[in-house]
Amino acid sequence: MATLALSAAGQFVGGVVGGPIGATIGRALGALAGSVVDGMLFAPEKKAPEAPIFDVRLGGSSEGLGVPRLYGWGRLAGNIIWGRELVRHVTETAGSKGFGQPSEPRREEEVLASFALAFCEGEVARLGRIWADGQLLDTRGLNLRFYSGSETQLPDSLIEAVQGAGNAPAYRGLCYLVVENLPLSRFGNRIPQLSAELCRLAGDLEPAIRAVTVIPGATEFGYDPTPRVRVLGPGSGVSENAHLLPGSSDWTCSIDELVALCPNLEHVALVVSWFGSDLRCADCAIAPRVEGASRVIEGASWSVAGFTRGTAPVVSQHGGGPAFGGTPSDHAVRAAIADLKARGLKVTLYPFILMDVPAGNGLPDPWGGSEQAAYPWRGQISCHPAPGRAGSPDGSTAAAAQVAAFLPPYRAMMLHYAHLAAAAGGVEALLIGSEMVGLTNVRGPENSFPFVAALVDLAADIRAIVGASTKLTYAADWSEYAGQQRGGEKFFHLDPLWASPHIDAIGIDNYMPLADWRDDEDQADAGLAATGYELDYLAGNIAGGEGFDFYYASPEDRRAQQRTPIHDGAHGESWIWRYKDIRAFWSQPHHDRPGGVRNTEPTAFVPRSKPIWMMELGCGAVDKGANQPNIFGDEKSGEDGRPYFSSGLSDGLIQRQFLRAHHRYWTDPANNPPGMVDTARLYCWTWDARPYPSFPALTQVWSDGANHRNGHWLTGRLGALANDELIGVIAAEHGVVVEAVPAAPLIGGYTLGGPGTARQGIEPLLELGGQKLTARGGRLVGVAQGAGQGLALDPKSLARIDAPVLTRRRGDAAERPGRLGLGHYDRERDYLAATVTALRPGNGPLVSETLPIVLDSGAARRGAERLLDRRGSDGDRLDFALPPHLVALEPGDRISISGLLEGPFEITEIRDGAVRRVSAGAVMRGDAVAAGVDGPRFGAGEPMAEIAPLLVTAHLPAPAGDFSRSRLAIAAHATPWPGMVRVNEAATGARLAELTRPAFLGTLLAPLQPGPRATWDRGQGLEVEMLSGHPADVTELATLAGSNRLALENDLGLWEIIGFAGAELLAPNRYRLTRLLRGLEGSDAAMAPASTGRRIMLLDQRVAMLPIDAHWIGESRVLHCFAGDNDAIGQELALSLDAPPALPLAPCHLRARRTDDGGIAFDWTRRSRADGDGWGMAEPALDHVPEGWRLTIFADGGIARVIEATTPTARYGAAEQNADFGGPAGPFHSSVAQLSPVLGPGHAAREIFHG
Repeated sequence: MATLALSAAGQFVGGVVGGPIGATIGRALGALAGSVVDGMLFAPEKKAPEAPIFDVRLGGSSEGLGVPRLYGWGRLAGNIIWGRELVRHVTETAGSKGFGQPSEPRREEEVLASFALAFCEGEVARLGRIWADGQLLDTRGLNLRFYSGSETQLPDSLIEAVQGAGNAPAYRGLCYLVVENLPLSRFGNRIPQLSAELCRLAGDLEPAIRAVTVIPGATEFGYDPTPRVRVLGPGSGVSENAHLLPGSSDWTCSIDELVALCPNLEHVALVVSWFGSDLRCADCAIAPRVEGASRVIEGASWSVAGFTRGTAPVVSQHGGGPAFGGTPSDHAVRAAIADLKARGLKVTLYPFILMDVPAGNGLPDPWGGSEQAAYPWRGQISCHPAPGRAGSPDGSTAAAAQVAAFLPPYRAMMLHYAHLAAAAGGVEALLIGSEMVGLTNVRGPENSFPFVAALVDLAADIRAIVGASTKLTYAADWSEYAGQQRGGEKFFHLDPLWASPHIDAIGIDNYMPLADWRDDEDQADAGLAATGYELDYLAGNIAGGEGFDFYYASPEDRRAQQRTPIHDGAHGESWIWRYKDIRAFWSQPHHDRPGGVRNTEPTAFVPRSKPIWMMELGCGAVDKGANQPNIFGDEKSGEDGRPYFSSGLSDGLIQRQFLRAHHRYWTDPANNPPGMVDTARLYCWTWDARPYPSFPALTQVWSDGANHRNGHWLTGRLGALANDELIGVIAAEHGVVVEAVPAAPLIGGYTLGGPGTARQGIEPLLELGGQKLTARGGRLVGVAQGAGQGLALDPKSLARIDAPVLTRRRGDAAERPGRLGLGHYDRERDYLAATVTALRPGNGPLVSETLPIVLDSGAARRGAERLLDRRGSDGDRLDFALPPHLVALEPGDRISISGLLEGPFEITEIRDGAVRRVSAGAVMRGDAVAAGVDGPRFGAGEPMAEIAPLLVTAHLPAPAGDFSRSRLAIAAHATPWPGMVRVNEAATGARLAELTRPAFLGTLLAPLQPGPRATWDRGQGLEVEMLSGHPADVTELATLAGSNRLALENDLGLWEIIGFAGAELLAPNRYRLTRLLRGLEGSDAAMAPASTGRRIMLLDQRVAMLPIDAHWIGESRVLHCFAGDNDAIGQELALSLDAPPALPLAPCHLRARRTDDGGIAFDWTRRSRADGDGWGMAEPALDHVPEGWRLTIFADGGIARVIEATTPTARYGAAEQNADFGGPAGPFHSSVAQLSPVLGPGHAAREIFHG
């Protein structure tokens, strides 16, 4: 295979694409200022036909191909750029003996391929999943090396070894994957079609993030880096914490992605939650909880602060499952801390309280409700009744006593994690609480705050445990940090805590609103921004807007946007009433105002003494989320809701813009004096320890998956792009500067297949965001269509020209699209092609648009609506002229014509001359609505849990075809089945069996007693519970012929073979087997009582049978069993080969009669394993040579005489009787057993001689 010469690709793009565009820009900005450059800056060209998008990504090996450019996320098929000849690898193993049986020499041939696969231009931040022929590839055991496409990457060692030193290219700037010695047998002896999930960072948010919170989600072992399996039963289990990639824990997959996407990440706040039971602080029990009281986790046990699974409370149920995940197990938390440290990250341990108060709780509500709200916020914990409610003890010793009753379990939680942090080798920071608003606001006597005082004491106690190297803080709610204000009073009630020498920083959970955006065109903020996503608008509300400049006195005022200014008439300290004035709070002395009167002495707070950490900073991914970032959607909770004036639709873009605005604002020294807000401590809320897209897709595993769509999760959204980021990057790569207006939707990823113009890359994005490109002030800007204030023009002001003053052109309404289908890729569904359809009033035709873009379902619907609105407004045009002095109007401005009912219109083109000739198009109505039903998420499903199979062995009698050797039955059961279970002899390594299917195993549900031999047992039934399989009825003739055989273990540990003709289903997996044939295939000696719980094994082709030589009987062996290709450790099973199944059968028809001479003649009929269970008349074959028998006479409970014979007859003479009994023998017992020259006496037949 030839090596693709890629060094010229960048030169090609720069020369052919960048050069002409650069020249055009110069001419455009010089001569076409103020005109529409969408069609003039980039030379008009025929639009290339849309390329269809497919689910199948085909790779290849072609020279001269353009190198794709990836922005954000994508799934790309590669182009083979290097390869070496295929290698045939032969493995030969000599025959070895297992259980004394020689095995055939094994010869295995494997074809191995080594090649390099190029994906796109670098540098790529993240290689995610890899698919081979459309199936998720298990990369364990494969030799893969990924090169991100950096400018410093070195040549691959294999390529250099093959090509020779100095002859191997490093492919700098190219992202590629080297696959070394890939076994091809699993792919039909061909190189598979490989595609990879990649993310190339193109936005500015990810590099700006230096701190993030991590939550465990609905898990108990979500923080454990080791994959764990939850055992459901023998050989059955499900994955506990590995749901994305085989062999990798959720934690590992998730944190790998987080670290890759945030290259400057320094701090991780690890959230660990306990649970409260009541909003009344004196009645609130705080403790760790578990999801289930009886779960078994293979290789791990749950334990937190001395609580075990059996002693910890269980979380409540909601919707048929646990309402929450349990508290993370202590060992998992310690392991997570160690893993984060090993990655070079600084750990903040964040103890957290969740309220497990289900609906219908019947608990008195301190806030005045009929009962406590379901699953409330911990900030609602307060005295009872709460402050401001009738009968509240607030301000009294009774309130302080209620707070004191709350403290012991709270302190126990915090002190436990202090000790855990110390035992883990220390953490960088530890929180002593968060958002306990209701409690910090409770007053004791003389305006004291007992819970705040308790936090001060707690900080001192924790400091003594963790030492000076661990920083301590409290995460105050944004409504709490700056003090309590009530009825004109102001108390900086947290100042004793902020002033404590043991507190290192002022912690704030910052969910302050950054917008007051409405959909109404006449809203108060319409003049501040074209869209609610603009960074200047959002950043302007960090220290401005609601909570700084004004407040709403009532809900009615909010609806009407009647804003009341915030000011302090008495002392000119307006900042004390502004919760957003962080700068003044940090830099000014604090004076309490009890009764509204300002204290002359300040509090203990020292201005500028400690940094501010934003312990939580985030916004829901929901329409107008910045209006009310503190809203967390959760349908089970009484706190559920949507932000002010929100439609409730998902919107990941507002979340991203919220965080971009904060990071941009606080990193500007003009806004953040030295020492104020620590920009390394803007903890973004939040990243989940469960990896995307397993979370949120696997709702059958995690109950909170539905909350992700509108929630605060960054999981699944980092790496995506706002359209202004994406357009700016593409333009910069072509030598252009374009400033687009941020507009929905959030773009998950975008792929340009090869060399092309800036127009080809940017135009679809502008249309998707509802923008047009224009030049303003020497800059190329995207103007949002349908945004901004409109200018009303008087027809009399229009210029008179040699043409109609006003020309109106309308397209045929029947030709305007009524439906639009937008094709895109869906990351949540493994980047499968998806289509969403938007509709608008009317019966217009259907049009389609396909874009190489990754969108989630919400973003796709927004995009389809925007595109259809655009198509629907095309063809409606207005032409007129203006006098030259009206120079303020620019393309993109909105106008209306007085007296013209239609409108407004948007200027699309201005041509200057003696007059200004203007063309304007109808403003998009915004009446398109996208319709669609969410398809199944995450089509690949979760990887198979690696459960240790249940292995069962049974030593059974010899079969009719090989009666000289008994046999060992080996069976395995596992759910899920690993594909193959290999059974080796541990001592020799010899392969004994390969089990390719799970056997049908089960247990007895009721005791079984011995039954009749050689006839139907119609009295007893066999009640069994099957682990798998479904026994079925057969005819009695079929049973006699060998169908429906099972082996039953009795209380002696021996196995009886039983046939059954009837099978009745009693309950799921439970059966009653009837019409039994007992003791088949020479197992009648094993017919003994079997108790409940004894094992059964259906004997069919799923069970491996191994012959056992007689000289191995009585020895102990060890089997080594491996489950699947990736099990390198396996499990051992001790085996004892007892003699009974190999012993000679007991004879039958034993008779004894007295002869005339007084002797007693014995005779019997021998039995042979050679004839199986046959009923023929032929003489049975002789199993053991030479033939020998042993007759034993019993008297008085002991052995009186032993007589050996060589034929199936014997004589007990009169003299022998006289010697044994003192005369003719009376009634006595006797037994006859065949002798084996190797094993000795066989099973005995017994008879009573009655004289």
